[in-house]
Amino acid sequence: MYKTKTKIEMKNIFFKVAVLSLLFCSSCSYLDIVPPNISTIDDAFQNETEAQKSLYGVYSYMPNFSHCRNNIDWVSSDEFVHNGDNYWFPAVNIYTGENSATQPTANFWSHFYMWRINYPMYEGIRSAYLFLQKVDGVPGLSDEKKKEWKAEANFLIAFYHYTLLKYYGPIVIVDKYIPLTTSQDEMMQSRSTYDECVDWIAKKFDEAIPDLPTTVASADYGKPTKAAALAIKSRMLLYAASPLFNGNTEFYADFKGKDGTNLISQTYDKEKWKKALDAAQTAIDAATAAGCALYDYPKSSSSTDAFQHAVDNARYTMVDPWNKELIWGYSGWNENQYQENSFQCLAAPRIASGGLPYELYAPTLSVASMYYTDKGLPIDADPDFDYANRFTTFTEVDGEMVANFNLHREPRYYACIGYDRGYYEINNTKIRLKMRYKEQHGKPQNSVNFSVSGFLVKKGVHPQTVFESQDKRTVKTYPFPIIRLSELYLNYMEAYVEYYGKLDGQALTYLDMIRKKNGLPTWESVKGLATRTITDLETVRTERLVELAFEGHHFQDYRRWCLGDKYLNGKTTNLDINQTTYQKFWRTIKSNEKYDRIFRTPQDYLQPIYVEDIKINPNLVQNPGY
Repeated sequence: MYKTKTKIEMKNIFFKVAVLSLLFCSSCSYLDIVPPNISTIDDAFQNETEAQKSLYGVYSYMPNFSHCRNNIDWVSSDEFVHNGDNYWFPAVNIYTGENSATQPTANFWSHFYMWRINYPMYEGIRSAYLFLQKVDGVPGLSDEKKKEWKAEANFLIAFYHYTLLKYYGPIVIVDKYIPLTTSQDEMMQSRSTYDECVDWIAKKFDEAIPDLPTTVASADYGKPTKAAALAIKSRMLLYAASPLFNGNTEFYADFKGKDGTNLISQTYDKEKWKKALDAAQTAIDAATAAGCALYDYPKSSSSTDAFQHAVDNARYTMVDPWNKELIWGYSGWNENQYQENSFQCLAAPRIASGGLPYELYAPTLSVASMYYTDKGLPIDADPDFDYANRFTTFTEVDGEMVANFNLHREPRYYACIGYDRGYYEINNTKIRLKMRYKEQHGKPQNSVNFSVSGFLVKKGVHPQTVFESQDKRTVKTYPFPIIRLSELYLNYMEAYVEYYGKLDGQALTYLDMIRKKNGLPTWESVKGLATRTITDLETVRTERLVELAFEGHHFQDYRRWCLGDKYLNGKTTNLDINQTTYQKFWRTIKSNEKYDRIFRTPQDYLQPIYVEDIKINPNLVQNPGY
């Protein structure tokens, strides 16, 4: 959470984490924990210092949002295309039809180790309950500190349940510490209904909120605040109101527990949208009261250049550390200039001497096409944008021919997308991209490291990151934006349109606030110019997809909207990267991706529970299709 405008030393709770060792028990996945060099659990709470280490151990179960290979929300969406295989990019298996209950691509459920992507949320939940059970007995610990730490533990219990809910749908609710001596009958619980899970997690967030801080000092950046708890709760309630979970009779009519209870409601409830709407406003109020505001870049090259200022706003919102728009950020793992799990090392333009960066993470043509024109309209609805000839007509810009697809686009396009003969800000300067076959940033003759799409992504790559040579490279790090203020505005807008059936009032105000930040005119002033009908729902959904692109939201949004088979299926269409002339390079072809993209309905809307967990707990039922 942003706390001050002064320059701060970037510190974070996650650098203090002392990961707890785990004692394996074959009868269950809820494990006893003891910090390193501690003989017993009681020793772990013998004083304030050791107890604090135990709390940091609870934080250690957080998913690594910054790890671009293992963040399945990031890799497995329509936003990125790459030439890597499923060894280097294990999340690929989620969109190749190979994600199965016998070999899940990722395991968020239990201690069983899957190949490379493992975040045992139930272990984290159990460690939090153990902390709550023991913290009152810590000698000399003040009541104020106890309240604060308990609130953090309760927040993490809620967040880890929410994470499970996000990937698996209905889950097993753990509402207390479960000793290993507990009977099998009590331990082996069934999955609760989706609505029961949502209600319980919401109440758990509510339990934590009163004792969470409104703001935190810079040394504690990354710890949750009141606004962070309310923001995640807002997102959860928005998901719960969405078509995937709200009366989905098409996918889940037969999705039932062992007792025959429907695990996902078969009756649509419009009031869930009102609940999401109110939660979004509550979170917005809390965030703004704590000092949050939409990002405003303070150092534009020209204070009179409004367009460039909007480009800077969009480029730096994600990468300017702990800025005002960030409600909750993750920096438990920082990128490294020699680390092949670093997004910037895999996405940035290639340097002349070869090696990192690899250009492996490239934006798809479909995402590049989502960005508006400079008028603030979709490119196929702007009367002044020659949509039919966007890839076949060119304009000379600074001595080079640039496809008109890239011209007269909104500021976010130039902040987020790198294109042939366009400029890319990096190394504290800007370079001109040369993306054609055998050119510096194009496909090499003998290498697998190149952009498959013909584009490069700018968003998430800091302009001050340096890749000048193999001996001179420095990655400028920043916290991954788990949630920021713009998302809350977008949550409100979507819930408002779904509930009231129109886009006006406060929802329209929030839309125009985001558009103003990004250098676009108000929606009401331009929507009448569109050459086709643009529904209010399309407006808010497109704004969400564009504003939150490359931040891990598309993966969840297309699923909760029940649009996975439409947008996450089949090979992507991209540019002909094997060409050397600008006319041929801008021909569109089916992508040279290593794997076909397959989206299976209904199974790929949720992740599979590992078959061994089903065997251990006979009361569990598997997700549909697995």
